[in-house]
Amino acid sequence: MAARILIIEDEEDIVRALTIRLKSYGYSVVAASGGVEGLDRVKEERPDLILLDLRMRDLDGFQFMERHFEEQETGHIPVIVLSASAEEGTKSRAILSGARYYVTKPFDHEYLRKCIEDALINQ
Repeated sequence: MAARILIIEDEEDIVRALTIRLKSYGYSVVAASGGVEGLDRVKEERPDLILLDLRMRDLDGFQFMERHFEEQETGHIPVIVLSASAEEGTKSRAILSGARYYVTKPFDHEYLRKCIEDALINQ
């Protein structure tokens, strides 16, 4: 069965492009347009991995991770942050908040694929 990836991103173009790319790799994809919806989708869908934007309207990525990793049943699901911010402080904060990887937009698709594969293998 294909691994299920949840994309939490409020930019529709990015969601669409990621969905096409991830499906071409053989993954099943679901999406949420914000952090609050993302928390609900995690509980409903039980994805194997979460791709998370940091800047969203309702609940930012850091707030999402704080709540996500506190969840007893789903907090083990790994998170890869996808962000436009290349600031070292933001990257460090994301990793310290529990993100497995931090990938800067625009991202190298092959690098992202390797991060996804590693995170899925080493859950």
